[in-house]
Amino acid sequence: MKDTLVVFQCCKKKQDVELYPDDEFDFMASIPRTSWILKDSEKRFISKGAIDTSSHPITALSRYNGYFYAFPGVRTRIAKEIRHGSCQFLIMSASYGFVHPFQKIYKYEKQMKGETTRYWLKIGLPKVLEEFIVTSGIMRVWLLFDICGLSKNLRGCKLD
Repeated sequence: MKDTLVVFQCCKKKQDVELYPDDEFDFMASIPRTSWILKDSEKRFISKGAIDTSSHPITALSRYNGYFYAFPGVRTRIAKEIRHGSCQFLIMSASYGFVHPFQKIYKYEKQMKGETTRYWLKIGLPKVLEEFIVTSGIMRVWLLFDICGLSKNLRGCKLD
């Protein structure tokens, strides 16, 4: 499973509580050719006030707090898999493009739709994912996205 990548989405609901203070990941180091896409976009969204740099940066896995992230055991399981190196994870973010769950991010209010989605496609966000897949030796990719609010209907499920 080391060659498996799971990509899931960010969410609108966010929190300011750091759950993984001892964990971090330098995602930019794993995408040297396309890191400029994410760095330039972050600067752009900061200048437009979409990213709140007055907030304290915390891990993305801590920041997001929507339905998917609130499933009992989901965060713990993701953190465990990352620490054991058994699987790779990325989160598709409206303001950051792609982030690793242990990557520190500021609070932001942006959704991946309309103009934002068109921006990311135009600037080349798929190339970032492609480079990460190639440089990490990924053979399988799982995309987990909440279609039509399905995760709301799965509340109460528990992962061991």
